[in-house]
Order: sequence, then C-alpha cells, then structure tokens
Amino acid sequence: MQEKRVWNRLRDEELIEILKSMEASKLHPVKAQKIYEKLKDKYDAKDLPSAHTVDRSLRRLLGQPEKLDEITDKDGIGRIDKGQYYLGFQKKGIYITGYWYEQKMGEELESSKYLARFLSDAVIYSKVLNPEYKPDYYLSLQELFGVGQVKRLNEFTEGIIELKPYSAEGGIDVMENVLIIQEAIDTQKKIEFKLGVYRYTSDGMIELDMESKGIQCVSPLQIIMSNGRYYVIVKNERKFQTQEFLFYRIDLMDEIEIIETKRKDAPRKYEWKNSQKFLIANPFFYSGKKEDIVIGFEEQQITQVVDWFGTEENGLFECLGTYFMEKPEKTSMTKVEMVKVRFPEVNVMAFSFWIMQYMDCVEVLEGDLLKKILKERMKWALENRIK
Repeated sequence: MQEKRVWNRLRDEELIEILKSMEASKLHPVKAQKIYEKLKDKYDAKDLPSAHTVDRSLRRLLGQPEKLDEITDKDGIGRIDKGQYYLGFQKKGIYITGYWYEQKMGEELESSKYLARFLSDAVIYSKVLNPEYKPDYYLSLQELFGVGQVKRLNEFTEGIIELKPYSAEGGIDVMENVLIIQEAIDTQKKIEFKLGVYRYTSDGMIELDMESKGIQCVSPLQIIMSNGRYYVIVKNERKFQTQEFLFYRIDLMDEIEIIETKRKDAPRKYEWKNSQKFLIANPFFYSGKKEDIVIGFEEQQITQVVDWFGTEENGLFECLGTYFMEKPEKTSMTKVEMVKVRFPEVNVMAFSFWIMQYMDCVEVLEGDLLKKILKERMKWALENRIK
C-alpha cells in the first residue's frame, strides 16, 4: 500500500531506508533507477523526485567524486563511512553503476554482515522460538541490518520456519518465560509454574501434558542455554536430596507466576557461577555424583571432544599424551592412535550418556563409577532391548 506525503525535498534518511529494504549487496548492487522505482512503489506523491534527482542525491552522499578512486578496488567496489552505516558503491569509469547499504557495528566489527548472518540463522533454526513468531523476528533483523544482509526467505528457509517444535496449538511462549524468570531472579523472588512432559495419548498423538504434575514452587538462580534450549537453575529445596541445585527446561514450563516470597539463598559453593567447571560437570544437565574420568579417544575422531567441550585452552579437559591400541577392522586387527584425555569432577550420569555416542572409538581408562554404569546399562540393553 502506498503512503501519501508532500515532497518538499528528498530526505537522505528516506533514501537510505529504501536502499535498506532492497536486496542490494556488494555482490549485487542496485542501480539508482531501481531505487527510484522502489520509491514510486512506496509513496503516492505527484511531485515525486525524478530518477535523476535520486541519482544525484546518492552521489552527493558519496562525497567528492575525485576521492572515490582512492577507496575503490580493482573491481570498482568501494564504500563510504557514513557514521552509523556504510554506503557501498560500484564504479565503472566516471559512472556509479550501483549502490548497497551495510550496517555498521563499531570499530572492531566494522561491518555487521557476520552478526546479521548469525542472527538470521539463529532465528530460522531456533528450537525455542514458536513458528508464528519467527517471521516477525526475521523482519526486525531486516529492518535493522537491511535486506541486503538479511536476505528474504526462500522456499527452503520458509519450510524450516514452519517446523513446529511444540504442539499444534503453538505451545509455550519460551521467550516470555525467559523474561519472567529473569525478573524473578533480579528481584530475588520465587516462582510458581506448571511443568509439562510429552506423552503418547490414547488417540495416537504425542502431546504436551501440563496437568499430570502439580504446581511447582522454586527459587530460580540462573538462566543458561545449551544445545539451543533454555534451562533455569534452581535451588534444591526438596527433602532427602543430596544435590544442591536442579534444572528445569524453560520450554516445558507454563503459567509462570512470580510470588512475593523471597527466594532461598544460593548454594554456598556457587558451582553454577563457575561457567567452565559447570559445563564440564553437567553436559546433559543431570545432577548427582561426580568423579575424575580418564578416557582414550581415537586421534582421528578427537574433533568430537572439541565439538562439545571446546579447545583445551578452556580448561574443561586435559590431554595427557597418546598411546596405541589394537582395533578390529574387517578381517584383521589394526593399531590406532589414541589420545589420553582427563576430565576433572565430571557428573557421571551425564557423562555416561555423552560417551555412549562414541563407544566404537573410546576406551574408559579411569572412573570406577562410570565403568559400572556403562557395563550395567549395556548388559541390560543386550538382554532386554536387543534380541
């Protein structure tokens, strides 16, 4: 729908907003004529400036023509720093043949193209944003960074956005939950909520059941994110429990209310405030016993360790050298190089699930409780689940 306005002069900000709304980039700059046509589509004005006026205004924004050659590369590409943004241009001889808009992010990042791509992908592939909200989030990114940096959705990405991580009714507004819980943390208050769990129903559907459990009342301490999902750490106030804190998935919490009761004090050890130690101890957010564990991991597969825990500089594990072990391969035995890796004070139950993904390339060297859990689990599975 066209907007009505009286044109006294073409304002620079209006011109830039039009350029932002176009799929213009360094690879695909747009001509001044296309920008003029976009202006005509948006505004209903009898005295709309001519295409020549639009071109002249853009050239004026670029500054003195003789200085453009100093910042133009061999392909005729350059950009001008306009304070809050960059105005990119393509030049052939004395003519400017195209323009694009590039959001500026400060002295360190300069261009926002990396952040724009990351945030747009985060919205598309998010496990916590409801599908009905994703288009508005994506549109906001386009308005912030420009359509040249946050491309329009195509058939593939539209299909990803339509995937429903929750029930057909739209499920839980996870981001609203996050903000409510954060308010409770900031004000040191308790929260009450219903905790859901997915069940297979009698009508053959998997649905989120919010009614089978009673109202929960907890003292929230910290919100964290892992594997694309939000969790809240709460003080454990249950009787006859040894662990100091518990975890709740925020996307399974509903009808959250902040109550006036002051929350319980945080655990004295504050383990959850040591982010490095916390991540290594709780890879799948289980609570329970911990022990030092040493494993051998095939050198050719060591990327799997880095994928989860990051590089050794993070201090979450320590490499203790290498050794060789025999491994069956088709009809013969072959020697493979193993990296000896130590993980300090690991949550054994959580680590057992992580390590079972790699049983064909791992050897448990130290960790009596871990060995016991793995042997019992695999023995039970062989006898009862794999027949």
